[in-house]
Amino acid sequence: IQEGCINHALLTAQAIANDGLPLIGWVANRINPGLAHYAEIIDVLGKKLPAPLIGELPYLPRAEQRELGQYIRLAMLRSVLAVDRVTV
Repeated sequence: IQEGCINHALLTAQAIANDGLPLIGWVANRINPGLAHYAEIIDVLGKKLPAPLIGELPYLPRAEQRELGQYIRLAMLRSVLAVDRVTV
């Protein structure tokens, strides 16, 4: 997550809604370990995005060589997918 991500995330959520699609969740991806306001950014996104936070990837050097699935909240994802199957 970096400074401009709030605006980008909100615009992306709006584009998804404009296409008539449901936003079922979002994943935070920390790409800058020195970001001063990380917790505040996550809090703002959690309040403004119309979907739950389903995962939070910490800063990981060489993340492409790691198993990242452990950072996804699978129970939350299953719950959201089960609800969306019924309502979509």
